[in-house]
Amino acid sequence: MLQGRNERRIVTMLEFAWLCYAKIRKVKYVLNRITS
Repeated sequence: MLQGRNERRIVTMLEFAWLCYAKIRKVKYVLNRITS
């Protein structure tokens, strides 16, 4: 039971990290388009 909850927490952490990574990439892309 505990292990299942830990796995779910790891999945949500990975999803959160992926969302942050995607947002950073999008911001960098937009900034590059604006500056160049």
